[in-house]
This record gives sequence, structure tokens and C-alpha cells, in this order.
Amino acid sequence: MHVSTPAQPHHSLSPETTKPALQPLLAEDPARPVSPLSRSQTGRVSLSEQASLGLGSADSSQKKAIGTSWWLESFALILSLASFASLAYVLSAYDGRPISNWTKFPLSLNTVVSILAGVSKASLAFVISMCLSQAKWNWNRNETFSALLVDFDRFDAASRGAWGSVRLMRSLIRRPHWTSLGPFTAIILLAYEPFLQAVLTFEDQPSTLNDTEYSQMLGSATTTRSGSRAPEIGSSLLLDAGSWTGYSASNGLIQINFPGPNGEKFFYQSDQPSSMIRDDMATAAAIWNGFSPYVSQQNLWPDFTCTTGNCSWANFASLGVCSSCYDLSGHLKRTSGSTKIPDVSMPGGFQGDPPDISNQGVEANVNVAGERLPITKYEVPDIDLMLSNYNGRKRCKSDKDMCPDTYLSVKVTTNPGQIVFNDIDTMIVSISFLQTNKSWVENETAWEDTSITAQQCSLHFCVNEYVTAVKQGLLEEKIVSSWSKRTPRSYYSDSQDVPEYFDYLNHTLDMGIAWVDLTDLQLFIPDEDYKRAHNLSHQTFNITQPSVMSVLNTIKAGFREPDCRSNCSLDDTDGTKFLIYPSLGGPSRPPGLMVGLGESNNVSATMENVALSLTKWMRDRESGAVHGKATTIIVITRVQWKFLVYPAVTLVIGFIFALLSMWETKRLKRPAWKDSALATLAYADGELKDRIRAAAAVGQISEVGRLTRVASDHEDDVAIGHLVVTENQERRAI
Repeated sequence: MHVSTPAQPHHSLSPETTKPALQPLLAEDPARPVSPLSRSQTGRVSLSEQASLGLGSADSSQKKAIGTSWWLESFALILSLASFASLAYVLSAYDGRPISNWTKFPLSLNTVVSILAGVSKASLAFVISMCLSQAKWNWNRNETFSALLVDFDRFDAASRGAWGSVRLMRSLIRRPHWTSLGPFTAIILLAYEPFLQAVLTFEDQPSTLNDTEYSQMLGSATTTRSGSRAPEIGSSLLLDAGSWTGYSASNGLIQINFPGPNGEKFFYQSDQPSSMIRDDMATAAAIWNGFSPYVSQQNLWPDFTCTTGNCSWANFASLGVCSSCYDLSGHLKRTSGSTKIPDVSMPGGFQGDPPDISNQGVEANVNVAGERLPITKYEVPDIDLMLSNYNGRKRCKSDKDMCPDTYLSVKVTTNPGQIVFNDIDTMIVSISFLQTNKSWVENETAWEDTSITAQQCSLHFCVNEYVTAVKQGLLEEKIVSSWSKRTPRSYYSDSQDVPEYFDYLNHTLDMGIAWVDLTDLQLFIPDEDYKRAHNLSHQTFNITQPSVMSVLNTIKAGFREPDCRSNCSLDDTDGTKFLIYPSLGGPSRPPGLMVGLGESNNVSATMENVALSLTKWMRDRESGAVHGKATTIIVITRVQWKFLVYPAVTLVIGFIFALLSMWETKRLKRPAWKDSALATLAYADGELKDRIRAAAAVGQISEVGRLTRVASDHEDDVAIGHLVVTENQERRAI
């Protein structure tokens, strides 16, 4: 069979332009064929022509198309729905469960959610695209239902993405139809996957481990000092530190005389001097560490074991050392005047009364000997505490100078009767101090214009109730209650006149240089507090006499002047000593613990550190560790179901549009050409092709689409039908 080649279209060009001349839009050359196929002048291929070309029966082809042409889209719809349902099932199954339970696949839960969301979106997007492609064939239904040619182009663009769908919505505003569900779905489908990704969140949640789980986590790690494999923190129920060196006949007897309340004379005898207590290195280390100006409270935490980094303990009680401070500003008295500095005689001494300042050392005042200088004095008369300096700027230029400046004056006592608040019967030591403001130390103000701090701080044995937890490896411990009362007749002896001696010294814990055997110092929790605190396991707590002596001896030695020649010891009957800092050129160098106070910018904070350091020592050395519960942070899967509404609605709208598109294609008995480019080439009739070709030649193809109204023409003997021009619009399409 010979098929003639169609003649190429000819466009006449005017001599003035290189562009092809625009052919009349309504003109048609009946002599020019519009298809390479042998056709009638209407441009349609008849059934007989189809048969002669070997194309088969149109009826059978149409039935086959209607029955099988949507199988891929149907499968994609089912796949989209199945993926979405699987996603919902997975989210429901693992909502509120630890992420560690996800062991079904080598992929993470996030990855699985992302894959299912992607499959569901891609499948739905494919179906929407195909249905929008088919809608352009269904849109121009017949000659009585015509539409602008631009709609055909917009449907085709909408099948390719969201931007084309936005263009199509403009046509559907002009002509409302359920087909608008398609481009609307394509647009909102952009946020489909992000919303599904937002559904899955994770939350850190603490989980308490039982002993078996904690042991498994501990593995082969070393057990605690008590042999337990549970979390532990130190607690002291009995403090037994220090020890006697043993009795020696060479010690002899020491007799301590003291007056009674009515002037009687009392005495007790001892063959146990305080020097018989062996020095305890741990005690000394704790005290000196606390007085150091460089220690931080984090260094003073008690030892604990917590492998997971997160542990908790029920409330418990432990022996400790507490500090308390009292503001003496209300007792402070300031006076101003002058003092005469006497001349200095050889080999070294004043020729008269020393000057009325804190540092009365000869070397410190030799440069102003013979002068009368103004002074400002601060006093607390009740405890005989004084801080006095010459007026003006400080005189010390360096630590090597011999100068009279005094930054800190301190009164140290172990006698509770020497303090303002004397209701503490477990007091270890009290430190009353007057400290100058650092503005004078840094030579910024004159002495007479400088403020001072006046406080009295004490250290005492106590029992503390703790709320303790370890979070992220950091200890968080709070004292919720504290008691410092001792049991009557504890720390007691029936030896001759010993009870009267303790009455005389206000029930001090310090017996000075001569000791007798005493019972343990016992502290107790009052009954009403003990009954209220259900978790506390002990009501009484003991401290042995050597432990008390070891602490007292170390503190008193730390405040003993190293080169003092007279009245240097706190071992006198009232246990009181007056000290100054820096004491440059003074009668003696300041003792070690006094240096720690002098270099501190906050004496009360230093006393708190000493209490914490001693408490740490007490809790760490004893075996009464408290067992706790370990917690670990587990990651819990949380599903934000509200974010699933958007994808679900999108899926429903897409399903409705797809089903309606398939139904309409079947109702109109149209072939499901969808995005077929070959069908597009065959669909236009001769007149329409000529219009489009002529407009394309001059770059006005869009104008044809906006101005030309077309309809679909189907006849019984025509296989595919074609678009026919119905009229030429005078207005533009939107």
C-alpha cells in the first residue's frame, strides 16, 4: 500500500519582514491533508479505514481500554492506602514504647516512617497526575459542552506538578467542577510528607532499674566498698576516729582546779593528757582542706557510686558538722580618737604603753614611733573583740613590709559561754571576727571611711536529714532537717568533780589538756520529727571521745601561733584566743588556719566549707552506706496524632478525585489516554491544527488557546474523535 507524503505547509513572507505571514485563523485549505493516514475530508479515520490499516476493531479496543487501562493507577491507589495504613499501624504499635524495643528491622523507626510516607505520597501523586492528564480528554465532553482551548493546556500542565495545578485552578474558578479536587490535592500534597515526618517525636523519660538490671549494666565493674552492686552514698551512724597512744606512767597525774558556782574550790585529776591522742591524718586533711581559699563546694561532695549517672535515694539521716553564723553588727561599737606611739628602746620594746591599735608589734610601729596619730576603732564589748587601725590609706605595700595594718581580727573559743548564741551544746569551735572591706585592702578608701563585717560563726556536730539525687553525674543534695541536741548524760563521766567541770565551762566538748574517760557523744532526733520522717532508720547517732578529741586537737593546733612565746595555746581553761591577720611585724606569725581565714574574702563561706569538708570525711570513712535506686534515661516514642489528620484528609480527597475520574472516563466511554503524547498529536482536526501552526509561526500560540473555544466531537464510526472549533471568543480566558 502506498502512502503519500503530505505537502509541507507554506507560509508567504512579506518582503519587509523575515517572519512568516500569519494565516487567517478561520481559513482552511481542504486540499492539504491533516494526517498521514488516508482520511476523509473531515479529518476522521473511519472504522473501515481502521480495518484496512490493520488497527483492529474500535469497539473491542474501547472495551479493552475501559477494562484494563486503569490497573496501574488502581494498584498505586492500593499501595498508597496500604503504606498509609502500615504507617498508622507502626505508629500505634510503638506509641509510648522505648525506642530500644524497635528491633524488627535493621533500619531505624524514623527511616521506616520516612519510607512509608514517601511511598504513600509518591503513589498518590502518580495517580493524581494520571487522572489530571485524563481530565483534559474528559473536559471537552461534546459539541454542546465546549471549553477554551487553554484549559486543555492547563490540564496537561497540572499533571506535571503543583505550579501547573495553580494555573488550572484559575480555569476552574471560571467553571466550578469537582475536577478541582485534583489540582487542589496536587497542591496540598506538597506538605503531605512533612506532616507525616512531624507525627513521630521522641521524649527522654527516666526509668528506675531493679537490682538485676543495674547489675547487668554494671557488668564486670568493681563493686562498691561495701560489696554491693547497687548505687551508694556515704552515711555516718557512728564516728570512731582517732585513738589513744597508750598509757604511760611517765605521764603522771594532772590536777585541774576550778571554782564552783558558790565560790567553792573543785578539781579533778587526769592521767590522760590530750597529747595521748594519735594524730588522724584524714581529720587534719579535712580541716585544712576546708580552710583553704581555693576549695570549691563541688570538691566537698561525699563519695557516691552511680553507674548510670542518674540515681536517687530515699531520705536518710547522717552525722555531720554544721556551721551557723550570727550577725554582730547590732553589737558593734565604733570610736574615733588618737594614740601616742611611744619610743622604742633596745633590745626591742616600747618605752610606755603600746599604741591602741590591733597590731601592737614593735617592728610594725617603729616607723611612726614618737608620733600621735588618729585612729578608728571597732569593738564588740560583749566578747572583747576589737579591730583598730591608723586613719588614712593602708601602709603595707607588700607582704615583706613591717607595717601595722590589720585586715582581720579573730577570737577563737571552744567555750559555748563565750558566744552570743549559746544554745548549741555540741559546739566544736566558735570564731568571732571583724573583717575590713576589701576596698581598704586594695587601697581604694581610707580606713576611717571603710566598712567592716562583724560576725560570729560556729562549727558543731549535728545530724542532717538529706534529700539526695544524682542527675547527669552531678550530685544534688539538700538538707531538709537538722538536729544538734545531745542525749542527756552522754559525753559524761562520774569521776570526781567532772560533771561540775562541764557545768563550769558551759558543757564544752573541750577538756583542755587533761582528759578523763567519757561516754560517747550521742545526738538524737526528737520523737515527733522521727515519727514524721518515715524513711529514717536510726534515731540516735554516736561519736566516740577520741573522735571529738581528734577534731578539737587539729583545730586548736591550726590556730596555735608557730613562734609564740607566751599565752599561745587554746588549752587554757576557757579555750579562748585572740588573733590578727596579716600581723606583719607583729609579735608572732599568724597560724596556718588563720592564714586561710585572712585570705578568704568571705569568712562565713569558709566556715561552711569547713563544715562540708568534715561532713564528707565523716560520711566517707564509715561503712553505713545508703543504697539507692539507679535510673536511666530511655527514649520514648511519642506520636503526635494531630499531625496525621492533614495527610489522611489529603489521601481521602485524592481517592475521591481518582475514583470520580475513572468513573467519568467510563461513563463518557472515552479511552484512557491520560498523558499520551501520540493521542494529543492525533486529537486536533485540520482547522484547529492550522490555527495552532499559524500562531506558533509568529509566537502567538498562547493567544489561540485563550481566544478559541473547542468541543469534543465523537461519532459512532470514529475511533477517537477530535477537537472541533465552536467559536472564536472576543474575550480572553482568565
